[in-house]
This record gives sequence, structure tokens and C-alpha cells, in this order.
Amino acid sequence: MLNDQHLNPLNNYLTRLNIEESLILATINEISELIIQINNFSDAVAKSNYLIILDTLSQELLHITNETDLLEILIPKWQILRNNQISNKPIDEFYAELELYLLAELIRSFATSQEISSQQLKKMREIVRRYSNMPNFWQILCKLSGDKIASGYTF
Repeated sequence: MLNDQHLNPLNNYLTRLNIEESLILATINEISELIIQINNFSDAVAKSNYLIILDTLSQELLHITNETDLLEILIPKWQILRNNQISNKPIDEFYAELELYLLAELIRSFATSQEISSQQLKKMREIVRRYSNMPNFWQILCKLSGDKIASGYTF
């Protein structure tokens, strides 16, 4: 799970890529907020096991690039889990939490390995665009993918 210990290696890696320091610091703050948000995810049935459930699912879904394929795997798993291991949480809420957890796992992988694949980059951009308020991280992702974006989200 992504935690504060991953932020320093991420900072160092982005610095080596010649990303502006102010943008890196703002991004580190956004990622810290993401960590807090994920740690506040809760489920009335799963309780402390909820993050373990999200972790298990995110590891299964990490390498699936097509959203349709992902949903074909996720929806049956969600149907089995709800009212059993998790509460009767709506699929859209569960999916959003899973994707934010997946984003955190991709960031952790990126910070740990000090490299990023085009597939990971694409997936992070999709998730940031869809769910999060991380404009500084968005700019870094755009720069890493070669886009010339000065500021803000572009769709």
C-alpha cells in the first residue's frame, strides 16, 4: 500500500526527470491527500479488511487495460462480495474506491521501481481524469507521456 515512505523516492525520481520542484511538491501534497482519502475508505461489513479486499482486487486488475474487460471481471466479484464480505455498497462507489486504490498502487510501483510503463501511465491518467482532484499530478503525467500541457485537465 502506498504510504508516506514512498514520497521521498518519488520526489527524487521526478527531480531526476527535470520536473519543476514546485510542481513536484504540489504533487506530493496531492498524493498525501490521496493516501488519507484511501485510509478513510470504510465498509460496515468488511471493517479493517476492506483495504485488504481492495488490495486483492487491485492486484488482479492491475494489468487489465480495457475497461470493459475490467468490468467483466469486477462486477461478478462485487456481486459475490456484497452482503457477504462487504456491505451492499453501490457498484459505482465501490468501483471509484477500487480505482483510487489502484491509482495509489500504480504510484507506489512507480515510486519503488523508479520507472513507469506506457500502460501504467495511461491507466493513471485515466483514473486521475475520472475521479481525482490532482491537477499537479495530472501535469506530471502529461509531461511523462510527452504531452505539452501547461496547466489543468484536458479531455
